Amino acid sequence: MKENEELIVLSEEIKGTQKILTALGDEMRQHLILVMTQSGNCSGMRVNDIAEKTSLSRPAVSHKLKTLADVSDYQNGDPEWYKSGLEAALLAPTAMNQQKFKFERNGDKVKAKAGLGFYSKTDLGIVKYHFELGAGKDIFNWG
Repeated sequence: MKENEELIVLSEEIKGTQKILTALGDEMRQHLILVMTQSGNCSGMRVNDIAEKTSLSRPAVSHKLKTLADVSDYQNGDPEWYKSGLEAALLAPTAMNQQKFKFERNGDKVKAKAGLGFYSKTDLGIVKYHFELGAGKDIFNWG
């Protein structure tokens, strides 16, 4: 295979693993994966069991396990700015580390909704700010 063809194949393989590579970029997620694999239980672990084996609370463990699909209507093929904004929102600190928010996109309009909870509206402001940092404030409009 020619060098150029090998690079094309490699590029496609990297594109196919972007989600997992992004998730593994976080040191705490790496630690959680190690804890889960070292448990010897291939059928999975409860969040409480993971929390007992780490320095994290149960809500903090749940926080690190959320995905784009858990907090948004993100689909493959959506604009990169939307994905970047959502990834930044997932990193936002929330009062109880529960990330009780949901994003929806329609064209360049984005809606962010707070979930239930005492601090959820305050958290939403923090999350929206992080979304703006990741997406770029001038690329979209709040709907």
